[in-house]
Amino acid sequence: MIRVYRLHLLLVTLILFFSGCSFAPKKLPPPFQPPPAAFIPKPAPTPLTEFEGFLQTHHCHSIVPAQHLWRQGTDWKKVNQPQHAMPPKEMWGNIVPLLHFINEEIIPLIGEVEVVSGFRTPAFNHLAAGAKRSRHLYFQAVDIIPKQAYSREELHSLLLQLWKQKGQKYKLGLGLYKGVRFHIDSFGYRKWGG
Repeated sequence: MIRVYRLHLLLVTLILFFSGCSFAPKKLPPPFQPPPAAFIPKPAPTPLTEFEGFLQTHHCHSIVPAQHLWRQGTDWKKVNQPQHAMPPKEMWGNIVPLLHFINEEIIPLIGEVEVVSGFRTPAFNHLAAGAKRSRHLYFQAVDIIPKQAYSREELHSLLLQLWKQKGQKYKLGLGLYKGVRFHIDSFGYRKWGG
């Protein structure tokens, strides 16, 4: 029986050999290669990356961190509201003149600053006892503190001098608060506090 099987196997091998068939393994496809970078889909942009791109287009992306402009205020826990809120896209352009003012006038005068309140939702503004027509609601205002150490008197003196010299040109609203926190907006030449 084994002889018949071997003979049969030899016969099949000869037929396949002379007919051009082979028992050699077929050529395997190449190992997986990732597609070129151009074909890898980019992750969907987040609202923050879209806003950062908007600021870059308007040459004001490196003045303060973009996410700080969405801070509603320092008392967000107290009023039980989110720390950050995204302004509607149609308001994004409102903050651009103010950022240029910060870059061209505020930072050269007092150094780097930190935005502690930017855009506010109506709910946050109401609960935080903000002005009914606060410019924060329209993304036209920021509350900021200097990163360098200043006395309240020294800071207020510098800011008041700047407001007197350049405030009308920039339609600058200046609010001076306790400590070294201050408000600026681009809604009209006026001041309060201090």
